[in-house]
Amino acid sequence: MKVTYTRIFKKNFKRIKRDKKWNFIFEDEINLNGIKATRWEYVLKYCFFEDNTIPRYFNNHQIHITSDTKKMLAKRLGVSSRNISCLELHLNGQNGNCLLVYSKSDSEIVLINIGTHNQVFKSL
Repeated sequence: MKVTYTRIFKKNFKRIKRDKKWNFIFEDEINLNGIKATRWEYVLKYCFFEDNTIPRYFNNHQIHITSDTKKMLAKRLGVSSRNISCLELHLNGQNGNCLLVYSKSDSEIVLINIGTHNQVFKSL
């Protein structure tokens, strides 16, 4: 599975990597389904690259996005905007406030944004 990202994701990812409040996402290991990895590594490597199901721990669910965002994703993924769905997962568990927003097609995952609820929904 190919994983790409938007400019917004790249900008916010750089900011978040410098924010000490997010260190546990990138540094602390968890053990899910017998796999020991950081939350970030688990989602990217095990779930996205290896195309495995995302565990319930991450509370993966669909969200609504603007038509402009849908059009951008449709163009990028080469599909109709009607076929675009946007998903959000909580990197720090069911009720957490560390979000990863993405869209998935048959061959590609686009990382759209990362941040808190407040940060993420300002741009969607």
